[in-house]
Amino acid sequence: MSDQAYETAALVIYFAAMIWIGYYAYRQTVGHEGYMLAGRQLPPWTAALSAGASDMSGWLMMGLPGAIYVAGLIEAWIAIGLTIGAYLNWLFVAPRLRSYTEVARNSITIPSFLENRLHDTSRALRVASGAIILVFFTFYVSSMLVAGGQFFELAFNGSYLVGVVLVALVTLSYTLFGGFLGASLTDVAQGVMMMLALLLVPIIGIVVVGGLGETAAAIREVDPARLSLVGGEALSVTTVVGIISAAAWGLGYFGQPHVIVRFMAMRDAASAGPARRIGISWMVVSLLGAVACGLVGIAFFQRTPNTLDDPELVVLAMSQVLLHPLVVGFVFAAVLAAIMSTVSSQLIVSSSALVEDLYKVFGRDTSPRTLLLLGRVCVLTVALIAGLLAINPSDTILNLVAFAWAASAHPSDRPSCCACSGAVSPTGVHWREWSPARSPSSPGTPTEKRSPESTCTRSCPGSSRISWSPSSSAGLPTRRTRRWTASSTRRLRSLARRRWSPRSRHPAARSSKTATRSAIPANSSGSPAFTSPRRTKNGTPCGTSMGKARTTVRRRSGSVTSERATRCLRRP
Repeated sequence: MSDQAYETAALVIYFAAMIWIGYYAYRQTVGHEGYMLAGRQLPPWTAALSAGASDMSGWLMMGLPGAIYVAGLIEAWIAIGLTIGAYLNWLFVAPRLRSYTEVARNSITIPSFLENRLHDTSRALRVASGAIILVFFTFYVSSMLVAGGQFFELAFNGSYLVGVVLVALVTLSYTLFGGFLGASLTDVAQGVMMMLALLLVPIIGIVVVGGLGETAAAIREVDPARLSLVGGEALSVTTVVGIISAAAWGLGYFGQPHVIVRFMAMRDAASAGPARRIGISWMVVSLLGAVACGLVGIAFFQRTPNTLDDPELVVLAMSQVLLHPLVVGFVFAAVLAAIMSTVSSQLIVSSSALVEDLYKVFGRDTSPRTLLLLGRVCVLTVALIAGLLAINPSDTILNLVAFAWAASAHPSDRPSCCACSGAVSPTGVHWREWSPARSPSSPGTPTEKRSPESTCTRSCPGSSRISWSPSSSAGLPTRRTRRWTASSTRRLRSLARRRWSPRSRHPAARSSKTATRSAIPANSSGSPAFTSPRRTKNGTPCGTSMGKARTTVRRRSGSVTSERATRCLRRP
């Protein structure tokens, strides 16, 4: 077989695997929420790898290695900034966003969450956000199709138009039917392929050059400054500004809808911890591999008679020289995987914006089955428009792609443009004052209405008797309720220093849903029964206290449901 036949065979295997994963996701997808958000049941490893793969796109396989090849390690500050930004995003935004979007009327898109979070009754914020996401992400998808056609033309000596159509059809096949789950599962496979390719190529390149010492020596022969994180020069204002600008790329993570939507699709807020460790590990390994590809490429083309015309093709050029043609085909497939993972995620986000944030606002209520059908039609429509734009690529489209990333990812705290610029930055889920004044009749605010079956009531010091309805909660509690919750937390800590007697433990007191004063056993004097606190060697109370268990449940779940249970506890 010829080299071209091996490479084509690897590409066919990759396309077939993606279509099979899409069929599996189609069998698992039920309902509109399942199509748009996988039913909020993504395991941590799927959420982590799909978030990383959908974000990196072809930049990881071509852009970053090419930049390192040209300028050296000073361009690695982009990777450092992205890693820090992704870590902070997983740490501060992911768990709270997962809890608050479910509480806020089960919001499944970022614009709908913002509407419920800010209690916008005019619907203008939701409509404007959805329209901006839809327009700019359509151009984003078009740019990825352009990249796929150009890559197909360079790697396989094929037609640009054939490459665009092939990438669009395969991506559309598993996204149209598999929905969000299909896009996420294929992202996992594509992320693994990218990581393995970025590890395999530089390792074999180092062996061919003669080891790490020879590789470093060859790089110094070309330019010693390429091994310096500051460009080989003394720190100056220009250098510092350049480093800060490169590292600031990581700030964009706080507002990218196709990344943070993975946080909303996790099983629960507790999944953010393992997902963060998995995702950041994958990201560190992949980025180190990309940086190594650029550096090893400098030494490889310095010590061998091979030449490189385009720096962004350093990974592909090295793989064609060093690897078997079948393995080269899978490396090429990994580059296509980087492009297709972004396309599928953008299609789902655009479809959800069109259905959830535009159609449901102006249209009438429809059944979940109809919404599911509309979601698939919107995916097809966006793909067709993006494909038509990609037939004749121009600088205008590429410039609009730059605006698309800035409009959807640049962090900002201004409510007027928060829908697409830093929509779910830490401000939106941490700052308690990030809410307008609400009337007592606003959704999700404490009201005077009391319903023992559905509300939890409690007299607060210095305020009237209020209630919190779980069925109408659309955002965070008000400031008055938050002050009372903090007081309850202090009481729980005082309870944690004591130990309940074995006979006084009641199932209702250990429940994660509702625990009232009536459920706490009392002694003859009418106060809750305690035993003397026996302590262990390290000085902590032995046994399981109700306050400690309740605090643990609240910390792990992060939901208003468990907070409602803590509000019902009183000081003994």
